[in-house]
Amino acid sequence: MGLIGGALAIVLSLLELREKITPLEASKQEEIATGYLRVLVIDSTSRVPLAEVTITVEEVAGDTTVRIAKTTSAGGVDFANIPAPLGARARVYAMKEGYRGKDEYTFLPGPLRLELEKIK
Repeated sequence: MGLIGGALAIVLSLLELREKITPLEASKQEEIATGYLRVLVIDSTSRVPLAEVTITVEEVAGDTTVRIAKTTSAGGVDFANIPAPLGARARVYAMKEGYRGKDEYTFLPGPLRLELEKIK
């Protein structure tokens, strides 16, 4: 009898331990969830999409990685596989020669629409 009671106590302890570990595993999955960010840049006067604008993304949910890309001829750029869940905040910089730079905060996945003003 004592053996059966001991075995039952061990099984119940393992089940209880499993229930405590499962929420931890779920929170780890949230930490490594990946998001993305879409950015569109246009000229503030002509409303024409701007190509070759350097976009820098940083300060994403504690991630110190700096991501840099240039907009396409359609004025857009997508940043994929950002190690943060959708809804995370990010800081975005846009720079192009002949235009005033822009610095804004947004939330993943965007889209973030930036209007750059020509320097006169």
